[in-house]
Amino acid sequence: MHSPENNGSDPVWLQYNAPTDSRLCNLSGVISGPISVSVFAGNLQLSAANTYSGNVTNSGGELYANYPENAGSSGPLGEGNMITFNGGTLGFSTNNTYDYSSRFSTAAGQAYSLDVPANQLVQFATGLTSSGGTLTKKGSGTLTLSAQCAYTGQTFVNGGTLIINSGNLASYTTVLAGTLGGTGTLSGPVTVNAGTTLAPGASIGSVGTLTINNALTNGGNLAIEVNKSLSPSNDFVVVSGVLTNTGTGTVTVSNLGPALAVGDKFTLFSKPMQNGAAMTVTGAGATWANHLAVDGSISVTAVSRPALKFTQTGSNNLQFSWDTSFGNYKLQAQTNSLGVGLGTNWADYPGGGTSPVTVPINATNGTVFFRLVSTP
Repeated sequence: MHSPENNGSDPVWLQYNAPTDSRLCNLSGVISGPISVSVFAGNLQLSAANTYSGNVTNSGGELYANYPENAGSSGPLGEGNMITFNGGTLGFSTNNTYDYSSRFSTAAGQAYSLDVPANQLVQFATGLTSSGGTLTKKGSGTLTLSAQCAYTGQTFVNGGTLIINSGNLASYTTVLAGTLGGTGTLSGPVTVNAGTTLAPGASIGSVGTLTINNALTNGGNLAIEVNKSLSPSNDFVVVSGVLTNTGTGTVTVSNLGPALAVGDKFTLFSKPMQNGAAMTVTGAGATWANHLAVDGSISVTAVSRPALKFTQTGSNNLQFSWDTSFGNYKLQAQTNSLGVGLGTNWADYPGGGTSPVTVPINATNGTVFFRLVSTP
């Protein structure tokens, strides 16, 4: 497709209106001058260091940003212009996960729609603000909202992960596909549909509290991280309204800290969860008792240790590994003569605190023993 250029002072519109199907139009030439870009239908991909100064309007279809942003100079969406959402979607790419939130329109009724591809993270430092506006998260990647968001329509999670780490004034939040997480405060009621996941915490690998100043209806799953060395020791959800479970989902626990012990108790909710007993609790190498319907908690009734696995890599190395969801473990070793065998001279193996661990094979050693031990 030929790249438009406007060398005059009068504004020009580039309007894209194609059949709504899987075909993608890629515009790889530079767009410059006082040109505005509007997509009404179809899929348009901008793959150049554009410098156009007009606005971007997403009225239908999807507009993909497929070139690295050089802030203040050039980028696929032009420079310094406003980005408006009237029914279309802005798609990110492996080439561009830039934060455009400061350029989003704050006019009433904005239908913010963002598509983040797999294995990509987009973080917005500017809050989305629009009276009556909505947010739809698409794609299998992750979108993180780090600032207060004052759009007052609904939030829809249609895929991937939406992390809300600040205040959010949406009138309602529905997880249709994917995961909702964060440490923010949601004003409206939240519904987690069957097959989807609620994962409190600012990110994977961190313990945090999500606050819902309204009702939570959970028909899906919970992803919970625990760490006994911290206070609080686990992900937590504060619910001000009615807390109800409507499905038979799974609570999956990951242990980020010391090994679990029988009797360890973790309170996941600020109140009892109606019908919480219908959920299955698993993970972290433990057997769990479900007290969600009683006081919003779970507790450990039995524990197991991760298996120490090894494979030979090449001709001169062994690689040891273990399941890190059991908590913190480290590799220890002892080396003795054949006549001694197994002794008590265990020592931490260098670099053995993180799975996997590569160990060179030394044929001059008589016997070498390895084991896993838990760490605080």
